[in-house]
Amino acid sequence: MQRLIIAMIAALGMTGCVTRTVYVYPEIAIPPAPVLPTIAAADLECLGDDAYEALAVRDRLRRGYSEQLRAIIEEHNRRE
Repeated sequence: MQRLIIAMIAALGMTGCVTRTVYVYPEIAIPPAPVLPTIAAADLECLGDDAYEALAVRDRLRRGYSEQLRAIIEEHNRRE
């Protein structure tokens, strides 16, 4: 019985059946950038200098992050 199992395994190994899996990723759709509301300077007068600067830095960092993600998606789509 053991010889039969070994013979079957050997026969399967000699058939040359090799399965190759290829993954194809679809193109990723880039959503349009949102239209952000503008804030009038008069509405920001109540903020202190530190708060205003923190708000400006936060907006700049978020914009930069968004641009980096968009560039990654565009590069991914270009490779296909």
